[in-house]
Amino acid sequence: LYSVANLDTVISHPSFSTGRDTVIYHFGFSQTESSDNVRDVVNSYVQVNNVNFFLIFYDNLTTNTVNNARSIGDALAGAYIRLCDAGQAAARLHLVGFSLGAQIQAFASRTVQSRTNRRLVIGRLTGLDPVQIQTPIIPLLGRLNPNDAAYVDSIHTEGVGFGDHVSRGHASFFVNGGEAQPFCTSGITTIALTCSHNFAATAWAESVRALGPTFPSL
Repeated sequence: LYSVANLDTVISHPSFSTGRDTVIYHFGFSQTESSDNVRDVVNSYVQVNNVNFFLIFYDNLTTNTVNNARSIGDALAGAYIRLCDAGQAAARLHLVGFSLGAQIQAFASRTVQSRTNRRLVIGRLTGLDPVQIQTPIIPLLGRLNPNDAAYVDSIHTEGVGFGDHVSRGHASFFVNGGEAQPFCTSGITTIALTCSHNFAATAWAESVRALGPTFPSL
């Protein structure tokens, strides 16, 4: 296990390769490393085994909240800068986040740029149904946008209750229209919204382990 304080020391781990892309995944609010779609994402990367993969998790479930999002992103930005200064190419760093994790990763990625005067620019940022943040913190945290990394993409699966369609990348994918998934319970209920929202991570996991094109898009 590594913390934000010593993430850079992973460079010397025998299983870490600077010749591979490094993917760092941040799950959403109220999730843990044991949540079903978190395990699905982790298992997909383990299955393909072609990147250095990290999962960000918390000792205390109450840490990963909107009110803490800015301080979390700031701490992650420091860890990413130290990791790159230790030998990780910023261009080969891929930050992926689901829900609140997408907005935290976006804040961290743009903070890396601002702290280093763009000496370091994260290669890729992927937001999986970035969460709506309807609190006073949103002007401070900001939303995922194309300026956050060299390449930014986003997947949208629920845009009624949780997902923020204002968050966009260089490429944005709206699965089945991006508002609700047809296989989820119909109606605007918490269960239906959660099902559609969570599908963004499920779709991402499938795209990681797929051997060829999986989801046709326009």
